[in-house]
Amino acid sequence: MEPHSRTSARPDGLRPVDGLHALDGRHPLDGLGPADGLRPVNQPRPIQVEADDRSRPCRVAFPIDPAPVFRRANGFKQAGGQERADRQRGGRRMGPPHTVERIDEVWRVVDEWWRTKPVTRNYYRVSLDDGRLVTLFHDEIVDGWFLQRY
Repeated sequence: MEPHSRTSARPDGLRPVDGLHALDGRHPLDGLGPADGLRPVNQPRPIQVEADDRSRPCRVAFPIDPAPVFRRANGFKQAGGQERADRQRGGRRMGPPHTVERIDEVWRVVDEWWRTKPVTRNYYRVSLDDGRLVTLFHDEIVDGWFLQRY
């Protein structure tokens, strides 16, 4: 596969689409990725869920977002000026659990079964004890719970 004529080949194998180039000939997204601390928009967020005997959510805990972190040459610096070596690798701090007051809607999605990574999810639109209305889903392929953002 030949690299695009106006830019070098990207390490992820993606090629820019014609017309999406900066004046210097580079693609606007070149150099961006997980190493830059960015994640795709609307990615589901892992959450902790206690489920009942029918696998319906009863209590939900959401991750606590850390303070903004700015890169420095010798480590990381938080917005408050406190130094720290790195974000918590591996584990996430969770906030207090919320009780599911009501399950408003339930639906199941089974899609892309022909692909390497099929989708099999049970979605729940729930009302929490603090008044929030959120959409959760249980991914049966990875056996995990996630918060769906729209």
